[in-house]
Amino acid sequence: MSFVSYLKRIILLATFVFSASILAQVRLVQWSDAHSSLETLPEQLTAIDKLAKEYKKTTPGGE
Repeated sequence: MSFVSYLKRIILLATFVFSASILAQVRLVQWSDAHSSLETLPEQLTAIDKLAKEYKKTTPGGE
């Protein structure tokens, strides 16, 4: 093989590795965001429950 052919293969491999690393970073950020959302879920559910109870109190025919 010629030097140009080797150079093309090296560039192709480097592009693949670079793309894979960017994809891995994006996936890690998405996982991190999802994980932090799950950590705050109990507080969010409590707040929703309080709002629902207040809504029932102010609605005709509610509690």
